[in-house]
Amino acid sequence: MRDIEIFRELQSEATGWRRYLHEHPELDFQEYNTARFVAEKLASFGINHIETGIAGTGLVALIQGEGGRWADDRTESRHGCPSNRRDFK
Repeated sequence: MRDIEIFRELQSEATGWRRYLHEHPELDFQEYNTARFVAEKLASFGINHIETGIAGTGLVALIQGEGGRWADDRTESRHGCPSNRRDFK
């Protein structure tokens, strides 16, 4: 039951993030606030390897897990379209 509570809390928080980003739209290749926002959120999760300023407003984060599992993901901030591949063994 605790997992459901955690999910509900995260869902509410993530909805707030989405609303904030939609209330502060940015032009293509000028998503400086969005990049800063995402980098700050990743850092708040304890992700300590974040490179910003990639091609202007892009960022790359290294998220280390356990057991040799990995995910390579790219999201377009303007369209929110995840792509690339996921390989979970």
